[in-house]
Formats: sequence, structure tokens, C-alpha cells
Amino acid sequence: TAAGGTSYFVSDPAIGTITADGLFTAAAPGTARVTVINGGQSVVAELRIMAPVVGQATVDEGGVLVSDGSGTTVGIPQGSVSGSTTVSVRSLDEAELDYGLPDEFTFAGGLELDFGTDDWSGPVSVTMPAPAGLNPGDFVYLFQSIDVAGVIGQPLEHTWLLADRMVVGSDGLMRTTSPPFAGGFPNMGGPL
Repeated sequence: TAAGGTSYFVSDPAIGTITADGLFTAAAPGTARVTVINGGQSVVAELRIMAPVVGQATVDEGGVLVSDGSGTTVGIPQGSVSGSTTVSVRSLDEAELDYGLPDEFTFAGGLELDFGTDDWSGPVSVTMPAPAGLNPGDFVYLFQSIDVAGVIGQPLEHTWLLADRMVVGSDGLMRTTSPPFAGGFPNMGGPL
């Protein structure tokens, strides 16, 4: 942070801006470099800004952002795919979930990732509109429905796998917080 003596600089303000505390806000598609300086050392990160594709997209080595058109966007980073695959995203209502949520949790939003016939195991980032009543800085947990074997020979048990944690931003959007989540998505993505 700036309070800790860190400075942030962006190479092309037409592509995006950066606050004194390092929050980058994209302004246009393109590539920009962010230089971070602290304690006499610096790091340069190259950022590639792209507009999301609405509905369905082909993801290849270049990565992709795919959106449902109503604010839910999934990012698949550059270099996480060899070859190409098709991905789509759509929002889900609570009634569309495979089964009920654990008692301790309330529904904040749902999405379905469809990787076609491919079983995805790469990283993704997720952005979704925050429901009314949540405030900037609030945490939301992203779960994935899965079936697990409890006892050999018994039916599979339906449960939820903690996939990531999201934080509500001042813009009213919830974003995943991991750098990005690198876990698998069994069932070709399935509901989240």
C-alpha cells in the first residue's frame, strides 16, 4: 500500500489507471505495464485488458473473459490452455441449484460454467453482481456442487466443495480473491 511506501505506475493511462494503493481499473482493451516500487526494488507486471465475450467463447493459449451479459464474468488466464476449448457461462437462480445450501449459508448468486466435453482443471476468476444488503469488504464463499463416495457400495452423497472466496467491491461486484483459484472443476464445470 501507499502507507507502506509502495508506489504504483501504469505505462499507458489510456488502457487503465491505478490508485495510490495499487487498484488497477481498466479503461480500454490493450496491454499496459504496471511498475510497483517498494524499498528500492521494483517489479513490472504486464496486464492484458480484453472485453468479455457474451455467451459462449473459444478459449486458447491467449485466455478469455466470457460473460452471461448480466454482470457475471469468468476469466480464464493466458497460458492456462493448450489447444482450445469452448466455454460458456450463465447465471443461476437458487431454484436451479442441484440441491439445497448448507444451513449456515444464504444464496448470493449462482453460475454455471460449461466447458463442453472437456473436464476443466485450470484456474479461473469470477466476478458477479453482489446482492442487496452486502457491503464493500464483505466476504462471500463460492461453492461447487459435487458428489462424493462416503462408504463403498453406498450411493454417492451430494455436497458442496468450497471453491474460492469472493469480496464485495465498492462497485457492487463480488470478485474471487485467490490468485486465481487453481483447483479443478469436476463435472465439466457444473453449477457454482
